[in-house]
Amino acid sequence: MDCNTINYSIIIPHKNIPELLQRCLDSIPRRVDLQIIVVDDNSDLDKVDFSHFPGMNEECVEVYFTKEGKGAGYARNIGLQHAVGKWLIFADADDFFNCGFLYSIDKYRDSLYDIIYFGVNSVFSDSLKITNRGERVNEFVERAILTNDFNPLRFKLYGPMSKMIARRLVVENSLYFEERTVANDIWFSITSGFYAQKVIADRTMIYCLTVRKGSLELFVNKERCDERLAAAFRINDFLKGRGLLRYRFNVCVFLKFYSNFGLVVLLSRFMCICQHYQGAYLLFMEDLLECFLKLFKKRKAGFKHVIGKN
Repeated sequence: MDCNTINYSIIIPHKNIPELLQRCLDSIPRRVDLQIIVVDDNSDLDKVDFSHFPGMNEECVEVYFTKEGKGAGYARNIGLQHAVGKWLIFADADDFFNCGFLYSIDKYRDSLYDIIYFGVNSVFSDSLKITNRGERVNEFVERAILTNDFNPLRFKLYGPMSKMIARRLVVENSLYFEERTVANDIWFSITSGFYAQKVIADRTMIYCLTVRKGSLELFVNKERCDERLAAAFRINDFLKGRGLLRYRFNVCVFLKFYSNFGLVVLLSRFMCICQHYQGAYLLFMEDLLECFLKLFKKRKAGFKHVIGKN
């Protein structure tokens, strides 16, 4: 592969969902300036036919198999090691690109931007019925276009998808994904947003987020909550050290999830979260109040829905 001719490196981590991976690959037209990198995260033999693995021997596709089982963050880092394109684009194996997305990104191919943020749409993976999962992304994109304030996009958009990221930005700043079981993309998203000098937002929806039963994002247990909390603590410390604490992750939201694991766990994590604020009790109370208000609004909306049905 001639590195000088590759404009886009598309990196896709995969584990145990070969049919959905094939759907994702099918959504990407093949071109000589594309490098598609699939990194398998130690998939199970009973779920994947490795002799007919999606992408093998396909044009523009490189497949790498890892046996460490360290998660999507590790897989993406492997992808970064092999990427040669001018631009980096990330996808999850259960998502897919929308028709005509190459036309949309080609407009920025020769630009000097560090990151281009695009809009998204979202569907249920099995039925393709529309969901609202992408609303938050689109709200940030629209706000950036209208106000010219890109900081919410830089510091509050935690996933790497639906972005064009200049590979030189990643190389020059030694950016990487954390190798956690969950929340492994937050650090990369925040640090790339911080080091990017020139960014732009485009409301074109080039990427489709999906929602499916059993996905890692929807699965909650204590260990994964702890991983997410640790990831949030780290980005908050990063933002605080750079005078950007106003864009902090509201870690009080985790208290709702920890309440499912008993009083002892809840009190333990409550004290841990209190210590994270390092005596900034007004910020703590502000974040705690915000969580209570959101919870109250959701319950009120649910109550109205029940009354309406009766």
